[in-house]
Amino acid sequence: MEMIRSTTRASVPGARSEYEDRRHTEWALSEGFEAVSELKREGRIGAVSFGIYPMDLWHRILTALPVDAALVHNHYSLHDTRILDLLPFAREKGIGLINASPFGSGLLTDRGPADWHPANAEQRAIFKQAAEFCAAQGTNISKLALQFSSQHPDIPTTMFSSASAESVKRNVAWAAEPFDPALVAQVRQILKPINHIDWF
Repeated sequence: MEMIRSTTRASVPGARSEYEDRRHTEWALSEGFEAVSELKREGRIGAVSFGIYPMDLWHRILTALPVDAALVHNHYSLHDTRILDLLPFAREKGIGLINASPFGSGLLTDRGPADWHPANAEQRAIFKQAAEFCAAQGTNISKLALQFSSQHPDIPTTMFSSASAESVKRNVAWAAEPFDPALVAQVRQILKPINHIDWF
């Protein structure tokens, strides 16, 4: 796993345009994108990237716009591997893919997601079942989730957030350990009813 390196880049203004019923999407992909592209041409920034969620927008961006990097969150985890669909585009165009949110915005943790998360009670129960299964096998679902998300050979960079130095050290140590493929398969089977679900 490669930790994020500091670099000069700019995200397209309004790149979180999938929210508010996408009312800023077309602006972000046209005028917004052109504005940051001009900054790159002037040498004021080194790269242009997006950091969004919807897969349909990712396919549109990676096929139509000359971006340098893509921060894709919540699409390479134990219950969602749709980032794999983007790998051929990234390879062909030399776009750097950054995988983010290996814990599924809290879904793949013992404590579960925050109240704001749109997962309903039935969906949360499935994630809880997976966490309890991991505990019964002597491991933590967060550990398995991070290991799975950070060890794909074609996804060199995985980004996670943390509130403490201790958890950063723990996560880095977890990522260095190989995961158990059989356990991953069992957990993914539990999570199968909510595979590739879109959260809005």
